[in-house]
Amino acid sequence: MPGLLQTETYMRTVFDSARDPFTGKRLENEVAVRLQTVQVIPQNVGPHSGLYSNFIIVDFEDPEEPGLVYLEYGFGSMQLEKPRDIRAGRLLFDHFTDLGLDEQDSISLIREVAAER
Repeated sequence: MPGLLQTETYMRTVFDSARDPFTGKRLENEVAVRLQTVQVIPQNVGPHSGLYSNFIIVDFEDPEEPGLVYLEYGFGSMQLEKPRDIRAGRLLFDHFTDLGLDEQDSISLIREVAAER
């Protein structure tokens, strides 16, 4: 189950069962990142570069704290903090946002597909 589609209980169980379990602040940060709203890019958009990977742009309330790009993959995750990586991530994210459904339509599509299963 992709991280962004996991319930909080499920993700905590997954993190707890890992070979090197997340704890403390790292656990809470990983959970907080995954609890953000999902935007769906429908199939009728056709091929796009988002089919090859996934990432999250993270910003902080403190303007002195730079953002980061969070990448998750099968055996871990990584954070990119270089300004050029963050700029590239933001440009790509904006492109995907333009392709995707709005929040309510995304939720409706997820529910529709889940009901078909």
